Amino acid sequence: MNFDFLFKSFLSSDAVVDRGVVYSYSNLLEIVHSKQRQLIAELSEPIPVVLLADFSVSGIAWLLALLSKNYVVLLQTPQAEHNPSLLQRAGIQALINAEENNITKINAPTPSGVVASLLEQGDGGILLLSSGTTGHAKLIVHAASRLMSKYSQSKKSYRTLGFLLFDHIAGFDTLMYTLHAGGTLVTLPNRQTNTVLEALHHFRVNVLPTTPSFINLLLFEELFNSSYLPNLKIITFGSERMNAFTLNRLLERFGDAVRCEQKYGLTELGSLVLKSKPNDPSWIQLDSRFALWKVENNQLFIKTNTSLLAYIYPDKEELCEGWFNTEDQVIVDGDWLKILGRRTDIINVGGQKVYPAEVEAIVQSMPNVLQVVVQGVAHPLMGQVVTASIQLAEMEEEAAFRSKLRLFCKDKLLSYKIPVSIKLSLLPLMSERFKAQRKA
Repeated sequence: MNFDFLFKSFLSSDAVVDRGVVYSYSNLLEIVHSKQRQLIAELSEPIPVVLLADFSVSGIAWLLALLSKNYVVLLQTPQAEHNPSLLQRAGIQALINAEENNITKINAPTPSGVVASLLEQGDGGILLLSSGTTGHAKLIVHAASRLMSKYSQSKKSYRTLGFLLFDHIAGFDTLMYTLHAGGTLVTLPNRQTNTVLEALHHFRVNVLPTTPSFINLLLFEELFNSSYLPNLKIITFGSERMNAFTLNRLLERFGDAVRCEQKYGLTELGSLVLKSKPNDPSWIQLDSRFALWKVENNQLFIKTNTSLLAYIYPDKEELCEGWFNTEDQVIVDGDWLKILGRRTDIINVGGQKVYPAEVEAIVQSMPNVLQVVVQGVAHPLMGQVVTASIQLAEMEEEAAFRSKLRLFCKDKLLSYKIPVSIKLSLLPLMSERFKAQRKA
């Protein structure tokens, strides 16, 4: 990837606002060139490396330098835990710490399989760590050229917040879409709601890419409105199912001042090119130029040129091609799709299906409820029953709240959908990726 050529049309434009300091595209390229010289001096040739970084001008420059020199890059944040067996299996030869600006060589076997093929072809690659729905750690292998091909469609220049994590496919997409259009990425020192709101306001951010769980927290902040955020024009949400209650509150809060868009993608596929229904963003339409789709047994299958090449496990490598089963349950209306939830999240109560988002939307509409995470647990007679973890603004006595919840849900949910057990908390029920934490 020749970033000098890509950025030549907007060298004087703002590329990154990092901790309040503005870097133009010309400034960014100077830093990228410095990293390229360091790579040549210390590593001499493309190899598989780990890049420890978050959104910062240094982290971004290191990533661009590595991609421009056709390295195979495993993205990880500094806080992430290493999996030595996976690093060995992938043949990782060095670790680069973006903030400390140093390179540490690692003793590892010579790369083989799909990683070796990428290096031999001079293509370069992106590796992403995932535990998926199985809980077993694996690496997802992307060819850099294939994954990056869709970003040429990025035409509109916006000031975008770097909220989604650097080592996540959605964060990678945020960065690449922004840079390919000559936009500006605004970084964050942390991802607390007050910090996010201040950054949106102070740096006149146009686009907020985030998750439904974090949107729910923002909706409890008085400053999350168009008067305080007059430059905010687009809110995109993905990574998990948006429930109807949160979506309606978001639309009511901003009205026509902000366009709300659902994004859809997986670590295996990248973020797909699509559009949301203007009057109901829970419906999406995939761009047929970049992805084909079909539905079998209500599950969505996708075929796209941006899909992964392989999985790498500690003990094996699994090549992937053809149709990819997203395991998302969907309903179809012509060319429009509505994602109902992951197959693994659906709760089976005595043969009846329960979609967590439906129950979450109802319970979350109760007074004093900030967030709800619904999931199924095994039951000897019913197969599964519905349970709910609930974050409250102010703690209540659990037995009294349970009675109140059942009364509230009685005329809104069928009896088998009403949670039979609850767990109350004053703490957010989110993972480190700002998604609902469903696993026990």
